[in-house]
Amino acid sequence: MSVNLLPPPDGSITRSTPGAVAISFLFALTLFLYGLRIYTRVRPTFQLSAVDYTISVAVVRTCGRYLIGEILMFLIDMRIDRIYQFHNSCILWLRTLQILHF
Repeated sequence: MSVNLLPPPDGSITRSTPGAVAISFLFALTLFLYGLRIYTRVRPTFQLSAVDYTISVAVVRTCGRYLIGEILMFLIDMRIDRIYQFHNSCILWLRTLQILHF
């Protein structure tokens, strides 16, 4: 079985963008609903309970994990770009040697 190691013809080497967009949209929706919940608990009279504080801690932790995940995904995509660039330059170099040899 032969394996094609070349990047796709359209130049896109990552499939993570649609997933990142979907996750970002859902995360923004979650933050909006959280803000709405806290607003309705605080605005008329201050009625925050232990559940609200627990949710607040969870939201802060989730924000941190989301940011770390986005940063890591960006760094990994950069690394993959460099690997494909090196791979393509090696293939061009080998093809040039083959042309010169024959």
